[in-house]
Amino acid sequence: MLLLGIFTLLAGMVLGQRFRVLSLIPIGLLVLLFIVSAGIALGETLWQIGLNAVVAVVCVQLGYLFGLGIRHLLLVSRARRLRAASFESSFPARRPAH
Repeated sequence: MLLLGIFTLLAGMVLGQRFRVLSLIPIGLLVLLFIVSAGIALGETLWQIGLNAVVAVVCVQLGYLFGLGIRHLLLVSRARRLRAASFESSFPARRPAH
């Protein structure tokens, strides 16, 4: 179950970098369908399937949130670098004193 949580958390982080919030609904349904079908194929009990499904869906959502945070931090740092570069180039070049 730990491995399932790690993989779905990382998948959610990747999705948070690229997609909007509304994409979580179909992604959550796909994860739920995959977990339930894998649980049935492996012969797990209903409680194990339910617990795995809850862990997977919650980890996808948390990963998405972390991915959004990383994207925000990257955009802020890029904007600061661009602003600093444009601020420096807005000053006229200094001429050496003779």
